[in-house]
Amino acid sequence: MVQPGTTHSGPERSVQRVVVFDRSDGTIQHIHDVVTVDGAASVTDEQVRERALKLVAERGIETGGLGVIHVQPDEMKPGTRYAVDVQTQQLVERKPAGS
Repeated sequence: MVQPGTTHSGPERSVQRVVVFDRSDGTIQHIHDVVTVDGAASVTDEQVRERALKLVAERGIETGGLGVIHVQPDEMKPGTRYAVDVQTQQLVERKPAGS
């Protein structure tokens, strides 16, 4: 399950995904995947979280009001828009406007 544009080079051992979101309204700011291939060193959940926040900060977004959740990659269906429920800290599908 590797997305186009990644640097995948061998059989994957694991995929870790974090979603960075605005804690005030659940708007997703960044989705970050780390694919670990056979023979590569494992990456901790905390390292994935820190890297995602660093990438967001490099885009000029203030990270103080952001939250991070870990999700399974297969929880997110292609072509579907998501947000994070700020109360439950769970990924939720966003309904199209007017529905």
